[in-house]
Amino acid sequence: MGYSRFAGRFDPRWVAALGMVLLAGGWGLVAVAHSIPAVLVGLIVAGLGGGLVFPNLYSWLADLTPPAWRGRITAGMSSAVFLGQFLSPLVLAAPAAHPAQGFVWGSLGIAAIGAGLFALSVMRPKVA
Repeated sequence: MGYSRFAGRFDPRWVAALGMVLLAGGWGLVAVAHSIPAVLVGLIVAGLGGGLVFPNLYSWLADLTPPAWRGRITAGMSSAVFLGQFLSPLVLAAPAAHPAQGFVWGSLGIAAIGAGLFALSVMRPKVA
């Protein structure tokens, strides 16, 4: 509800940074909370960050995309977000022999995906 106050007034990179800081701070509060009210405060802060990040990224992405591809690109982002929300507990909690082991597997998976995306971004298409 508050995103419309930021849209167009600030550089999308600054809005994304502010949203990410709020998300990280909110989840950090949740991680160290010792009571339900403290958890709720953390969730509210994280929710405010998410309310800035997601609409900002969608509009930023739509601005960078040619009109013919906007539907596909924003649908791909939505799919990636929801797939990540679905898979993250499975990846992080599946190997539960040790609590940190899930984090390690998730981190390795994210690193592999990042490396693959980086490799694809630097590869140049061959002209026939």
